[in-house]
Amino acid sequence: DHFIWAFIFLQAVFLYLLPLVYLAIENPPPAVLFAFLGPFAGLRHYLNPRILLLEGERKDYFRNTLDVKTRKERKEWKKKSRLYHLVAVGGDTARHFWTGTYLLLVIFFVVIALLAVLESESSQNDPSSDPTTAMTLVDGYIYQPQPHLPYPTCVLKKGFGGNIFELSDFAFLSGLAYKTDDFATEALNKWFGEGVATNNVELIEEFKNSEGYGEYGFGSAVSYKLITFTDGGGVLTIRGTQTAWDLMADAQLWISAILFQGLRSLLPLSELFTPILHHMVWIVTQLESKSITKVSYYRETRGFVDYLKEVKGFERLLVTGHSLGGGLAIITGAESNTSVVAISGPNAMLSRDSFIPPVTVENLNTLTFNVIPARDPVAKIDDKARLYQNINCTAAPNNIAGCHAITRSLCEIQYTCGTGDRPVLCECVLDYGYPEPSLPTTDQTTTAQQTTSFIQTCVAICEEAGGGKENCERWKEKYNK
Repeated sequence: DHFIWAFIFLQAVFLYLLPLVYLAIENPPPAVLFAFLGPFAGLRHYLNPRILLLEGERKDYFRNTLDVKTRKERKEWKKKSRLYHLVAVGGDTARHFWTGTYLLLVIFFVVIALLAVLESESSQNDPSSDPTTAMTLVDGYIYQPQPHLPYPTCVLKKGFGGNIFELSDFAFLSGLAYKTDDFATEALNKWFGEGVATNNVELIEEFKNSEGYGEYGFGSAVSYKLITFTDGGGVLTIRGTQTAWDLMADAQLWISAILFQGLRSLLPLSELFTPILHHMVWIVTQLESKSITKVSYYRETRGFVDYLKEVKGFERLLVTGHSLGGGLAIITGAESNTSVVAISGPNAMLSRDSFIPPVTVENLNTLTFNVIPARDPVAKIDDKARLYQNINCTAAPNNIAGCHAITRSLCEIQYTCGTGDRPVLCECVLDYGYPEPSLPTTDQTTTAQQTTSFIQTCVAICEEAGGGKENCERWKEKYNK
């Protein structure tokens, strides 16, 4: 008996008291939950009738009874036996399931963390090598707007500081966040015209060297660009998921919303639970370590927006981004009262209370706009705010990630809305199967354009235009066939 009590005492100290003290020091909210649930788990473990029922003769009874029956008879016996159900209540099936789930999640995050460390120690790949973000721009060709009803948001006016933007401009700028600074400078001159837009690296460096940058605990792995215009306006474009650190940021911000969305899809009359789900997401996120919260990506981007407005006097500032960048743009804009256009971004209605500071429903409904391609799984994370635009996706139904590509979304917007005076992407035709654009119906076409097809032009200028060596080789093989 003394040995048994000593063993129970050691279990209580090492499995309950020490973890409780550590949590109380490091992160009080989960400590409260642990203190409340721990005794119940202990009582369930030590006062388990299943242990007595499976000892000695009773254990032999279960084994002998089940062994002599056929599969159909065993199934029928399990339904009728009260003793079997009593044993099953204290069984380990559920515990094994949740333990396995927990271990899988731990392994997942450990693998992601190791990949992130390896990425940080090695050189980054050339961004132009990723076909989902490649942008090879060709002047002198146009897509006319499609004759059917266009997307009502092809042109954006209200809420953008008096400026008139095309929806394709935000898709282009969102994709530009993945690119090098040299590529961005050249692409901006092609897209908006020489000298109209500038990739303002200096202001970002100035912000990162300012006193406020260190005081607020910034220094996350988030990547963004500031595009400034000659009329005094600016657009902050935030890069989407490209590294393992980015993937961990996705999980940190939206894993709770994903879990409750999944739970809601399994419950009957699930929509009745929607009004309280954001409270449940908030409760779960309170278990998060404060040290992780301090390096949340959106805190730095919101700080940069505040810096531009309060210190640099920007009056016309917009935020955009794709994928994770779109979700961060939504949070940043809602927190800083700045208009946002996100492309394929995860939403924020369920997660709104988990951010620091929380964002309001009104700001999400009036300041944030999300472009949602069909069958894009990322854009379906969390619940949408009031303003969004569904667009078509030409990817095959079995191509799960195809509809999430920023270049494909830009091509869809250009093809449906028309290109106007913007250049056309070679990827639209050579990678995503859109029809070739036409020559403008003016006298400005050159002799070379009249005798050379759009595909021939793309193949000829591919490497010079920054299309990436792998993309260019693939196009040459495709064209030669």
